Amino acid sequence: MPDITEPIIVQFVGADIRPRAENIRAIKHLIDDLLVRWFSIITVNPAWTGAVGSDEIITEGTGAILTKDDVTNFVAELQTLQTQLDLPGAMDVITKPTVRPLEATVSL
Repeated sequence: MPDITEPIIVQFVGADIRPRAENIRAIKHLIDDLLVRWFSIITVNPAWTGAVGSDEIITEGTGAILTKDDVTNFVAELQTLQTQLDLPGAMDVITKPTVRPLEATVSL
């Protein structure tokens, strides 16, 4: 198959596709890490109640107070994303356009 040489396509791939693929790969890594940490925390403290309103972020500005349901709903959505990205071949498609190593695009 011949190379694509159309400048607008080459520009789109370089400026949009490759960086977004790196972002998605980094997000997958962050989701995996967050879920591992969440389940280690909830295993130790399964019956927590109340709201989270005293973290550093909320004191800086307009953050919302989060209830237990807010947090568990967020975690459930992360699990849905993780499941989708864990489907056979999904990450192969996502990582193919990447150029930089994961370490260059993510920090924990």
